[in-house]
Amino acid sequence: QSHGVTLRRGICCLSLLAPVQQSGVQASPSFIPVAAGCIGGYVSAFDAVNGRIYSHDQLHSEDVRSICVMPTSTRQSTSFDLLTSSYDGTVAIWNAAFTANGSVQYSGAGQILRGHSDKVLGAMPVVMPGRRDCDIISSGADGKAILWSNK
Repeated sequence: QSHGVTLRRGICCLSLLAPVQQSGVQASPSFIPVAAGCIGGYVSAFDAVNGRIYSHDQLHSEDVRSICVMPTSTRQSTSFDLLTSSYDGTVAIWNAAFTANGSVQYSGAGQILRGHSDKVLGAMPVVMPGRRDCDIISSGADGKAILWSNK
């Protein structure tokens, strides 16, 4: 059996939001929360099982090329830090949370990391043994791989 969702913008990348919980419900066969990086700088959150769209927000000025939940998200069970990279040349960390009415809300403007001189093609967290926080590594069309300290 297949399920799906149709967003207003083309989808560039996906990441599972689990173990993020919505109102105390963890990812399960009946609830699979997913984040999508989209064309035009949009980030969407949706349930892959029932197709419900929780948010569709423009967080970057150009296409979002990578997206993932930071492994050090230690806030409340409904809150998470989302790592994105974009063709606008930036990497960003966004604090987001599922609200009581089931939508996703972002708090603040996000932590924007600038250092690439061209499109950022990807970013991922780097978890070091014995540390609670993690660093970030990004790659760009400028040929650079940048290691960002996230302390």
